[in-house]
Amino acid sequence: MTTYSDGLSQIRENIEWFLQSSKKDDTPTNKMGLSVDVKDIEEATALSGLSPTYLVGDRQTYRASKKDIPVEKPKEKPRGIMDRPPMSFLQKEKPSKEIIPQDFVEQQSLDNWVMAFQKNQTEPTATNEVQSSVFTDKILAKNEGVEASDVVTGIKTQSYGVVHSKGLNRKDFNTNKAFAAAVVQKHYEELDSKFTAGGHNLKEAPKSVQYAFLDLHYNNGNVGKDTVSLFDKNDMSKSLNNTLEFVGTKTSRGEKIALPSLASRRVRMYNDAAEELKKSKIYSVDMTTVKGGTNVEYRDVNDNLIHSFLNPRALANVSNRGVSTKRKSATWNRVTDKWTYQ
Repeated sequence: MTTYSDGLSQIRENIEWFLQSSKKDDTPTNKMGLSVDVKDIEEATALSGLSPTYLVGDRQTYRASKKDIPVEKPKEKPRGIMDRPPMSFLQKEKPSKEIIPQDFVEQQSLDNWVMAFQKNQTEPTATNEVQSSVFTDKILAKNEGVEASDVVTGIKTQSYGVVHSKGLNRKDFNTNKAFAAAVVQKHYEELDSKFTAGGHNLKEAPKSVQYAFLDLHYNNGNVGKDTVSLFDKNDMSKSLNNTLEFVGTKTSRGEKIALPSLASRRVRMYNDAAEELKKSKIYSVDMTTVKGGTNVEYRDVNDNLIHSFLNPRALANVSNRGVSTKRKSATWNRVTDKWTYQ
């Protein structure tokens, strides 16, 4: 055992030992302390597939081969109807604002488009537009007849009572009814314009009321100014009563007469409208010769007066023998639907 005479000698010896140790060969050794060449170890372990382990001094170093390092493969994008992986039901998706393309109709289903279209529509105004072909069948066939005729007044009419063709040519239509319906349409357009000018919507009225106005316009060539001015969509009685006053016509010789058959025609149209409007129907008509013309009265079933007026024309009776103005009175009732004369 070395004995030091002083502490300085001990320090010197320790320094020399440290310097000698630092000069040793740094060649790595195996666990048994044998010198091993690094290159030899790499070649040997490459054949075995193992990674070499080196002992450098007192420390162990690990060098991994490339095939030992796991390579993370990129995640493959899901295929199918889903364009992204399913989400956890606990995960909330941020709400997105729906953008409707301009070509909405082409990209949406027809049913969805119809519902969207209907939802955006405003409520249409109530309308009861008259169909001229229906009016021709339902009204003119009865009131005028379907055949051309020469009435005893001497005024010739075509089928369905056409007198003025309103600029239309019969040759342009396949049938008499089609021609008459086209003429009716012209009358209806004129009638509608007159009501519009008077500040009214004719098509808001029930069809039976429009029929009464249209039949008067077709038969008389016009409606009275009072027919339009008295019109009230909430109470059509006054305007309808006004149609009852148009019972006049004239002969081929220009003689003006009050004709009972026209009065019964007005009654038929009035009663159809009164039934729809829940008003009293006309049950009887009395036409009496008076000074200054013909007095006309319309009464209900209880003999209550519905409307009366004085027509300045002479009361006339029309038969196969011609026109007679020698009658004092003419009476009609709904039961017999016939006129009797005095």
